[in-house]
Order: sequence, then structure tokens, then C-alpha cells
Amino acid sequence: MKELVSGIPASPGKGTGNTLVINGMGEVPTGLKKGFVLVTTMTSPVFVPVIKMASAVVTERGGRTCHAGIVCREYGIPCVVGAANAMAILRNEPSITVDGSLGKVYKK
Repeated sequence: MKELVSGIPASPGKGTGNTLVINGMGEVPTGLKKGFVLVTTMTSPVFVPVIKMASAVVTERGGRTCHAGIVCREYGIPCVVGAANAMAILRNEPSITVDGSLGKVYKK
């Protein structure tokens, strides 16, 4: 698999799905189904319902103890944080695989 971005491993495991790149909760599409990979700048408590539906999460900012990392570990969702330029790089990737153990994101 081709590596697209890398960052800090924040929650272990692998998750694959269609890419959902959003700046904020106002961009979440209606009728969203489970199994996508959430890609955003950073998360806050309002993101929790969307995070719980994701197969994995990637954020551009944050460290192991940021909100996304903590919530993903709590729910067992793979997560990579601090992945610089992830939103721009992953925006045109229809499907990706996140390795939360290594902090890597791959083309599916």
C-alpha cells in the first residue's frame, strides 16, 4: 500500500473506509452511514457522535493526549493525530486505510 500521510499514533488498530474530510460539524452530510474515515483539523466534544460512527480518525493537529486520541482509545477506534496537511492530501482519496499503531495512512 502507498503511504499518503503520517503522524502520531494515538489509538491502535487498523481502519479502512471512504474518506470524509470536514472542517467542522456543519459539513457532516445527512444520512451518514457507519464505516467512513473521519479526516479533520482537530476534534472537540461535539464530534463524538460522528467519531463513534467512524472506522478510523485522522487529525492534522494534536498529540497522544488530544481529544481525538482520548475518545478513539475509549471507543477502540484507530486514530492518527498530528498528520500535517492531511485534509488537503486526503481530500481526493476516495478510500483510505489508517494504521493507528504506526501513525500511517495508506491508499486503500
